[in-house]
Amino acid sequence: MSETLIGAIWAQTPEGVIGADGQMPWHVPEDLTHFKETTAGSPVIMGRKTWESLPEQFRPLPKRINIVITRDADRATELQSAGAMTASSLEEAIELGSAQASGPDPMVWIMGGGAIYAEAVEKDLIDIASVTTIETPAPGDTYAPQLNADKWEQAEPAPEWETSQTGLRYRFNTYRRRGLKKSRGSKVAAILMIVLGSFLFLASAAGNRATEERSGDTAYLVTGVVLNVLLLLIVIWGIVILVRKPRRR
Repeated sequence: MSETLIGAIWAQTPEGVIGADGQMPWHVPEDLTHFKETTAGSPVIMGRKTWESLPEQFRPLPKRINIVITRDADRATELQSAGAMTASSLEEAIELGSAQASGPDPMVWIMGGGAIYAEAVEKDLIDIASVTTIETPAPGDTYAPQLNADKWEQAEPAPEWETSQTGLRYRFNTYRRRGLKKSRGSKVAAILMIVLGSFLFLASAAGNRATEERSGDTAYLVTGVVLNVLLLLIVIWGIVILVRKPRRR
């Protein structure tokens, strides 16, 4: 199973507005479908106000483990009775969600609100940002965090604008934290390093045994030892890549 990645998902205007009075100041059904399809089967993390902004009939969000951040013990008991898991901090929520995530490419998604997004980006706690840009001048009081170009890159070419059934234009963008390895590709590379390095190491060792009559050739022996050490280091490095966890500051 791949390493669990932490993502944040939100919709915003070109000016960065994500909410007004605790609600999204637009209606784009296609974005709601995108949110549902992206987060389905994964734990989702939210603040208490985001939980309370959800229609009661959709709390907790179905097919997802809902983790709500609150420091109020009494409120935590109420949330647990309503079907949510609780955490007292974002870091604790991420740890809890990571333990619950499953599947070949496990993900945990942060879904708001504004202060939670800002903390996640500022502390480098997320790997992926799924951002829907909605072309509307809607005013608001809550803004998305800035994804600085020195830390973030677009994971794929910018998609074309699409038009919602409500008339608003929108597009989906995915951003990846710079330096984040594609877990599947890195694991394949690590396995190849281990297999090929081991094969060449064993072949070299067998060759050395087959030519023991050249034991008096110091240069030949030194070359063989150096080659074996290098091959062994390749195997060790492959193992390190395979077992190490992504770094988060």
